[in-house]
Amino acid sequence: CQHRTELAGIEDDEQLAHWLRESVVRICDTVEVHHNAALPSTVAKALKIIREEAAGSITRAGVARKAGVSPSRLAELLQERTGRSFTELVREARVERACELLLTTEISMAGIAAECGFCDQSYFTHVFQRLKKTTPKQYRDSMATPGNLARQ
Repeated sequence: CQHRTELAGIEDDEQLAHWLRESVVRICDTVEVHHNAALPSTVAKALKIIREEAAGSITRAGVARKAGVSPSRLAELLQERTGRSFTELVREARVERACELLLTTEISMAGIAAECGFCDQSYFTHVFQRLKKTTPKQYRDSMATPGNLARQ
């Protein structure tokens, strides 16, 4: 009901685009909560650690230690429960952090690459494009709305 009321009050394309972005975020958050509820606590803990530490020097052994399992068991659990390897999950977490920075800051692409744990801007662009099917610059430009980028 609330969402229909919000939608009915939209008067232009910019407001509609903002409402749609916010709706997608709410849907993704809800899906993640339900998905994580179905995960074993070890996997949920490991995924949380990966998201929180992905920008730094993160290792499978370090995450496994914090999650309370062996590195090989962690790799097995992650593959079994998410369908992705540890490395893929780290890359995804780094790209998601990059998306946040692209939308909320004016940090350069090289700065975002470094901030998100990529060794260089070229590799960052390659990974980002493979996962998001667009370049970081195109993503920033297509998602940006006036006033969306915070001055840094």
